[in-house]
Amino acid sequence: MKNDLQKAFDAVQADERLKRRTKAYLRRATLDYGRDTQRRRQRQTRMVSCAAAVMLMVVGAGMWLLPVTSIDLDINPSLELRVNTFGRVTELKGMNADGLALVDSLNVKGMRYDDAMQRILISEPLEPYLEDGSLISITVVGKDESLAEQMLSNVVCRAYAIAEEDNIFYCQTDPETARAARRVGLCVLRYQVWQQLKEKDPSITVEAVALMPKAEVMALAKFEKLENPCGE
Repeated sequence: MKNDLQKAFDAVQADERLKRRTKAYLRRATLDYGRDTQRRRQRQTRMVSCAAAVMLMVVGAGMWLLPVTSIDLDINPSLELRVNTFGRVTELKGMNADGLALVDSLNVKGMRYDDAMQRILISEPLEPYLEDGSLISITVVGKDESLAEQMLSNVVCRAYAIAEEDNIFYCQTDPETARAARRVGLCVLRYQVWQQLKEKDPSITVEAVALMPKAEVMALAKFEKLENPCGE
């Protein structure tokens, strides 16, 4: 009788071991009833989310650093403010010797473009250039005409608060015209006058236009005043 009970008990144990082995086999065959698959999918989702976050950071940084418009300020120092899609200054460049000498003393990087323009115009290093009522030429350069017009209105309003209106010339233009003006060393205003004069007298030189009195330049320039740039 005892032997019969022992055999029956061993049979039950064998059945339990068989059950465990079968369960382990099925777990491996079905990837732990999908739990491994779920964990793997969760890891993949986290990796994709991290990659997307990194990509957004890279794209955002690229948009911040990439200028979409520029503002040229020509008095005697010539400066260029490069502006990103958020309206912030990414770089201030000197476009001639006097401009290069001023750049390090004008800390406007990261500022809104109109605030940066105001800071530059009221800065101490620029005072000597404005004492004699010098002509201030402001040009917004960009492919988006609507954006350029709005930016021009904003910076001209800041300039009006600092200098006499009669001494301020402004316009907006495309990048190609701006590059052509820079190649010959003229601001866009004088470049436009040079192009106009060349139609009548092809012999007129860049140097002659560069030395032309501001009153004469203003008289010849095709200057269209903004209507109410300050919104008053």
